[in-house]
Amino acid sequence: MKRKALTLGNYRHTLTVIRSLANAGFDVIVGRDEARTFTQFSRYASEIWDHPKFEEQDAFILALALLLNARSDIQLVFPIGESVLKCIAQNLDRIPAHARIIMPDPVTLLTCLDKARIYEIVSALHIPLPESRVARNFSELVVEAKSVGFPCIIKPNCSLNYFFNKKAIFCGSMDDIEKYFVLWPGGNEFLILQRYIEGYRPNCHFAAMHGRVLVYFEHDVIRTDRVDMTGLEVDGVSVPPTPILRKYCETLVQHLDYTGVGCIQFIADRQTSSFYFLEINPRLDATCVLPYHCGLDFPRMAVDLTGGSGECLPSWIESSIDYPVGRRVHWLLGDLRGLVHGLEDRTVNFYAVIRWLRQMLNALKMSDFHLTFSWRDPLPTGFLYWRMIVSGWNRVRSRVRARFAESSHRDTNQGAH
Repeated sequence: MKRKALTLGNYRHTLTVIRSLANAGFDVIVGRDEARTFTQFSRYASEIWDHPKFEEQDAFILALALLLNARSDIQLVFPIGESVLKCIAQNLDRIPAHARIIMPDPVTLLTCLDKARIYEIVSALHIPLPESRVARNFSELVVEAKSVGFPCIIKPNCSLNYFFNKKAIFCGSMDDIEKYFVLWPGGNEFLILQRYIEGYRPNCHFAAMHGRVLVYFEHDVIRTDRVDMTGLEVDGVSVPPTPILRKYCETLVQHLDYTGVGCIQFIADRQTSSFYFLEINPRLDATCVLPYHCGLDFPRMAVDLTGGSGECLPSWIESSIDYPVGRRVHWLLGDLRGLVHGLEDRTVNFYAVIRWLRQMLNALKMSDFHLTFSWRDPLPTGFLYWRMIVSGWNRVRSRVRARFAESSHRDTNQGAH
């Protein structure tokens, strides 16, 4: 009987996981919580499993337990996004033991998702951190912002908390705080303020066992889908390992006694050439397709590290010594969405649009890989573009109808007079 693996969470890097598992000899079952999702169209997906949303924890965990009890052929469960990772970590005792859950241990995972806690650990380990403060209400936000100084970055303690559909908010002045925080974002006991550091973002991917880094891969974020660089990466390039960053990563991973794969993000100050810790993601990075095409299969490493035999460890260590640098990855769909978002919220002017288009076309031309698209597996990305076009058309049609209705109503009122 062929081995089966279940993926949970449909994100841009889910396709890399599906392709990796299929190449490793698994039949891949794609979990979904909507009528259709792009990953189900992958040629490497063999089945689909419909499940409740991760936010409905009890219903989802019950459905997962029932599935695994009925399907002993499912050997692996590979949760991919932070929502499902946190859900499973908090309910691991309710999941049948015969299925291997591909993730770090729950204590480590939940510690990494708690920014305030991980900042305490990082500070104690003497890893540089941007000046940070905590605010529990608007009044404290104003006081702490003045203390940190402008510009500053404000973010939630957990990325899963509601935060105006943003990862973080750049505030250049007190006016920005008053603009964005008219209402306190629900579900946030407190917010974190950090001094803004202008620079680029190195991302450090790693695979570790019992606190020892076995594989290390580094890439720089060139651009994100937000003008202020607080958004999702759309353009990145592989770079040689930076000795001090690898040292910081090894120090933190050792302290956490980390087993599994993850990614640690830093910010590099352009003026001082100093590096500052941003966050640790206890999961695959969304750009894991870049190291994947550079010969470092982090999804497969995650599988082998979680209860695996460890037979691949020697080849990992050898391949991690010398990986190709200068290899570039681009996420065209995210680039387009970012431009549309910038136009809608008026954060980009005419000249910024021209610059954005020039950078996007250059990235499209210079990239070696694309975040989701593969000539061998084109349908998932095709579905994403089709959905974007349909969504855009529906929005335009709704606006035209609204303006037509408003015009008709105005004409009717004028006729009445």
